[in-house]
Amino acid sequence: MTIGAEPPVITTAQVLGVKEAMSTLQKLEPALKRAAMKDIKLAAEPLRAAVAIALPATAPLSGMDHRGRTGWLASGARTVGTKYGGRARTSGTVKTWPLVSILVKGVGGSIYDMAGRASSGATAQGSALIAGLTAEGGMASRAAWPAAEARMMTIQSAVMKACESAADTANMSLARR
Repeated sequence: MTIGAEPPVITTAQVLGVKEAMSTLQKLEPALKRAAMKDIKLAAEPLRAAVAIALPATAPLSGMDHRGRTGWLASGARTVGTKYGGRARTSGTVKTWPLVSILVKGVGGSIYDMAGRASSGATAQGSALIAGLTAEGGMASRAAWPAAEARMMTIQSAVMKACESAADTANMSLARR
């Protein structure tokens, strides 16, 4: 499970064999795979909703109060989505694959949430933006991580149940063949 604008992994829970089970379901019963993916995404929905609620309703800084691409009033500025899967990541000899990602998709929301994570600003404007956001909402991540940490155990449990259900469905499908 991952979260954020450019999602870092935030949990150590591992579910072994899910990718293989989903691959098997895709080959044997594509409709069952779609249903399993839908169940996994539904399990993560409370977290997606919590991240969306954690984003402020009004522009966090006066300079973000516009409808431009980076503005708070732009269409989709505070959009938060759920994504199934993603690219595998290798850390040493361990290869992991994100099962569910919660993404702050809007540019304004991403800026609010993650500004200052990698640097304190390369320009005077960037430094002022980060300083203003830090004073307003703390350090990066301001919305996604706190929402995730508060609900992580519940979400992990629901996603694990959905994964187990998908694996059971794959096994039953294989047994019938």
